[in-house]
Amino acid sequence: MTRKLPKRVYLKHGSLWFVDIERKWHKLCRAVAGEAAMYQALAAHLEVLPLKRMPAAIVRFKEEYLPGLAVSTQKEHARLLDIAAGEFADFDVPDVQPSDIARSIRNLYAGRPTAGRHYKARLSTFFRWAVEQGLRPGNPCREIWLKAPPRRDRYITDDEFKRIRAALLLGDNGKPTRAGEMARAFAELCYLTLQRPTDVRRLVWSQVRDDVVAFKPSKTAGSSGAKVLVPITPVIRAVLERARAFVPATKKGKLQTTLKSIYVVHALDGAPYTMSGLRNAWKRACTRAGVKNATIKDLRAKALTDARRAGYGKEALQVAAAHASFETTEIYLKPFEEPLSIVRLTLPELK
Repeated sequence: MTRKLPKRVYLKHGSLWFVDIERKWHKLCRAVAGEAAMYQALAAHLEVLPLKRMPAAIVRFKEEYLPGLAVSTQKEHARLLDIAAGEFADFDVPDVQPSDIARSIRNLYAGRPTAGRHYKARLSTFFRWAVEQGLRPGNPCREIWLKAPPRRDRYITDDEFKRIRAALLLGDNGKPTRAGEMARAFAELCYLTLQRPTDVRRLVWSQVRDDVVAFKPSKTAGSSGAKVLVPITPVIRAVLERARAFVPATKKGKLQTTLKSIYVVHALDGAPYTMSGLRNAWKRACTRAGVKNATIKDLRAKALTDARRAGYGKEALQVAAAHASFETTEIYLKPFEEPLSIVRLTLPELK
């Protein structure tokens, strides 16, 4: 483990130990078990603390707050909250000041503004809960200002996307891969439906109706609850038919002719593809295609930008993206035309 250890956690003889306020040592786990195991064991020890203590309050907050989130979101929020429990292990909830939070962000995320903002957001949600529980009078995160990270302006060109789609079918040896067709279908559906990669990855066949695909974005399920019906165009139908017909020639060396899965995008065994697996396939394809600095998330920005270029208006784009406001949609739009200034000046005459 290379990350800075939480307060009162020490590495000794290859194991991680927690030292309580009475200076008693409690073994958490072996160091090789990793950060997740350390924080899980640490949380079990901190549960015995009074609720006014930061670690104990965070444990209670997680129990009440996390179940309402998507599974993938739960893991990320839990990770950040566990880091906060370690950072503020010696604090009572009412004693945390804005300067303490600012110091924690600087120590953990110097030079990483986006990660720092995510960490602050989780703390802010916790402290809002703490105010509701009567554990403190206000939210100290409101006094913290963090510089916004630079807006991403990467636009995947049509030529780049064409090369990536072709590269998804092949391995590093230049030969077709067993899962290449499914990886390409995933990328194409992300673009054609204008939906988030996570929602395309989780798409099941019951959401595919006669003439529409019914999306209920997981990101907004707990907020706006926005939904969108995406018309099945001929090109979308063609991609869906390829995905439905996808059967890898062999499974564990045995020939197979059928493969049933409830998921539109699935792995070789019919299980849902993991996001890390799809992300790795995309990265390798970009390398083979000679395309740099392009992520799967950039496909949505490309789709919305291309739709705007095709003449679709603000309301149509907002509905297609299932956004509560056009301001959110606008974040994805990339400049596709360089503005030409009409201002012309001359120099004054020299005397």
